[in-house]
Amino acid sequence: MSQLSISARAPELIEYLVDARFHTSPNAFEVVTPPNPDWRKLVQGIRVPVLLLLASRGIVSIDTACELQRLNPLLRFEIIPDAGHGMPYDNPEQVGAAVSAFAASMHAIEHAAIAAS
Repeated sequence: MSQLSISARAPELIEYLVDARFHTSPNAFEVVTPPNPDWRKLVQGIRVPVLLLLASRGIVSIDTACELQRLNPLLRFEIIPDAGHGMPYDNPEQVGAAVSAFAASMHAIEHAAIAAS
């Protein structure tokens, strides 16, 4: 975590994150222990619209997001600037805006489908 992102966080939030880290079970990370699921197959099987949020300083690359989008056209992604793995804490306004825009687009699709029927 860079010093910039830490200094931008409230002391109460930093205390909360440290406390959460100490209370997180090591078993919580078993999902990343091999053998890992084939994410490509999982993404291909999703039949509803999906929003993937990428942190500008995150671990999922834009190339990976593009690959996932090619595998499933129902997936779209947004890059959250000035954010790492804790993007809701690093840039809550941008996360909220991306989720709100996605929800609004789903609402518009639903209304268009109702109007067409």
